[in-house]
Amino acid sequence: MAFWISNGYTFLSISTGALAAGFAFAAQRTMGDLIAGIALSIEGAYRFGDWLSLSDGTQGQVINIDWRATHLRGWDNAMRVIPNTIMTSQSLVKLPKKAQTYAQTYPIRISGVEEPEKVIQALEAAVEAAGSVLEEPQPAIRLADATTEPYKYTLWVHFRNYLEMFAGRDELFRMVHSELSRVGIEISPATYQIRASNKQKETQ
Repeated sequence: MAFWISNGYTFLSISTGALAAGFAFAAQRTMGDLIAGIALSIEGAYRFGDWLSLSDGTQGQVINIDWRATHLRGWDNAMRVIPNTIMTSQSLVKLPKKAQTYAQTYPIRISGVEEPEKVIQALEAAVEAAGSVLEEPQPAIRLADATTEPYKYTLWVHFRNYLEMFAGRDELFRMVHSELSRVGIEISPATYQIRASNKQKETQ
């Protein structure tokens, strides 16, 4: 009986220690979230209603910020509750609000055998045909890189706001495909050059 009681106390002691460690760990995380929440509040990194894009790919609108976590509502209306310690450990981008124009740059790769002037004219026609692209600020089309094959062109355009960019991007891409096809130009996939050297060790 005494042996059973001794084991019982030993078991209880181990269980209590594990429980205390668990509480300490939970308290540490809670305290970390609280401190992170205070830091976010002081910095004013984001506020209720802002749209955020996190470095892990998460995007959503801030609908609540409390002492423990930030609540984001995604494009699918799903709720994402992200601990404040995670919010402070990631880089984030505050997306433009509804009243703010949104700029985006798109790379287009075209074979170097195509005349650049012809390519740029076709891309200009595509941009003009895309009604979602704003005329002001004026779109810019440039030959960004002619040192590799295929050549890389860039389209720098503005949309009325971030949300309208999605439909506008679709329209722009369809116009680019249409105009390039009309003049007989194909978009090229990215290619990668691999150079290998075989060095033989000289024997003496």
